Amino acid sequence: MSDPSRYTISQVARTARVISQARAYRVMELVRPCAVTAAGYQFFDDIGVERVCFIAVATRAGLPLVDLAKLLSSLDQGHSEEFQEACLQLHQRLKERRRSLTHFRRLLNRICTNAGMQSGPGITP
Repeated sequence: MSDPSRYTISQVARTARVISQARAYRVMELVRPCAVTAAGYQFFDDIGVERVCFIAVATRAGLPLVDLAKLLSSLDQGHSEEFQEACLQLHQRLKERRRSLTHFRRLLNRICTNAGMQSGPGITP
């Protein structure tokens, strides 16, 4: 396609490194095409690519798709209060996740130290 700001779902998936999930995000309406040809081919713009990347990173960080769907739906529908609430909930989940990961890192370091491992790459007491 000659327009550099239009991408197929496959191109979006490769960019976001979510080959199998990108189509699922489309089916779940987490991302919508900016254009559809008469033959049914769907194209996505830079905003669509950014959205798929956002979803991919968020799910890798352990955030549930249901929470992301709530956020994106409220954004799409212009419901600012719902959007703000969804943002606050996601920030809270991230805060909890960060605490859990910090605690896990301490426990992992303790186990490694008890097993006789010296400090090394990625191991800080």
